[in-house]
Amino acid sequence: AGKIALWLDPDPSSDGMNRGRLAITGAGDVHYLSAISVLLREPFTRSSPLTMDELESEFEQILVDFHQKHVIPFGTFREEDRPSFELIIAAQRSEEKRMWVTQLSSIVPVWKPVAVGCGSVVADELFQNGYFPQSADIIAAQIMAAYVIFRAKQTVAGCGHDTDFEIISTSEYGGHLDHCGVRELEDI
Repeated sequence: AGKIALWLDPDPSSDGMNRGRLAITGAGDVHYLSAISVLLREPFTRSSPLTMDELESEFEQILVDFHQKHVIPFGTFREEDRPSFELIIAAQRSEEKRMWVTQLSSIVPVWKPVAVGCGSVVADELFQNGYFPQSADIIAAQIMAAYVIFRAKQTVAGCGHDTDFEIISTSEYGGHLDHCGVRELEDI
């Protein structure tokens, strides 16, 4: 199942313009990912936009509440039967952008490429070895990300199947790269 939730925040004072973008993806149970994504959308799309620091605080409270209600009750189950998920959250408003990674009910801002799930060990090693320089333009970043994900999928059993990309950018360029587009990059 697709695991990227993307929301645009329409600007009520402008016809057809958006105040920002929010993308949420992750690893774990797809139903939990969908449920938490819908909850995280609410503070982002409020009529009075929150700052990135305010969003982070709201996101953390939502994570804590969600874990108390939907994860902790299953804490005595065997590890393979317990629900779990990790998220990568990216938000952009005007020129301000931020990305966070979650584990359990914690949220941490990140300023470098990050991966979650079983392939993250391979992906993070490739990222640390320079496969994703900070100066990369959007097209180069897509190619490098596709390579890192491809290597993780080839190396780690059970890691990913079809891959989607959502591009969050402060420029007008942004959008979705579907499975076919990703396969073309992987073939390269």
